[in-house]
Amino acid sequence: MHKLHSPWKQLLEDIRRFWLAAALALLYLMISNYLFHTPCPIAILLHFPCPACGMTRACMALFQCQFAQAFQYHAMIYLWLPLVIYLGIFRYFLQKEPPIFLPICIGIGLISILYYACRLLSGSVFHLIA
Repeated sequence: MHKLHSPWKQLLEDIRRFWLAAALALLYLMISNYLFHTPCPIAILLHFPCPACGMTRACMALFQCQFAQAFQYHAMIYLWLPLVIYLGIFRYFLQKEPPIFLPICIGIGLISILYYACRLLSGSVFHLIA
C-alpha cells in the first residue's frame, strides 16, 4: 500500500520544492505571450528562431492526436517527450535514477542540434516565429 502513495508523495515534494520557479515561469509565459505573442526570449530579442522553436506547439498537437502536425512543428518532440516520460517513470514510480539518462540526453541533444541546423538551412523554421 505504501508503494502506491510514494509517486504522489514524490510529486508533491517536487511541487513544494519548485513552486516558486514554476509560478515565475508561468508568469513570464503569460506576460511574454501577451506582449510579444511568443514565449521565446531568443525570438523576442533577436527575431530569430531558437532550437526549440515550435516545440510547445508540437507538444500541444501531439496531445490532440495531430501527429503529422506535431512532426511539422518540431520533429524532435518524438524524441524529447519519451525521454521526459522515461524520467518520470523512474523518478516517480521506480524512485531511482534512470540508467544511462545523461548519455541519452546528450545523444538527443546532438540530434536536435543537427535537426536545428537543417531547419535553418531549409528556412522551414522561420514561419514559426511570424
